[in-house]
Amino acid sequence: MAFLPPSTKTILGFFILILFGFTGIFSKLKEPSYEKYLCQKYPRDYGPCSRNYDPICGKDDVTYINLCFFCWTFWNEYQGRVHFRKFGRCSQRETLF
Repeated sequence: MAFLPPSTKTILGFFILILFGFTGIFSKLKEPSYEKYLCQKYPRDYGPCSRNYDPICGKDDVTYINLCFFCWTFWNEYQGRVHFRKFGRCSQRETLF
């Protein structure tokens, strides 16, 4: 590498960073979330949710009454910051909605 001019070394360094360093970061940004997969049935503009009790536990430790309410919160309330933990009740908090 000693025989290469400084500008070529700089370009080569950026290329190596992009190739090995940033690919993981950018792939995470494009990666669809599990919540988006779960909420395909209930898009952002979905009508009123039913009150059928089929609990969903979010990572915010809130038990949502069903997937529809979880998805409404995911799309609208927290703009994608609510994440799925498990099907069933959370153990510590009250049921939301």
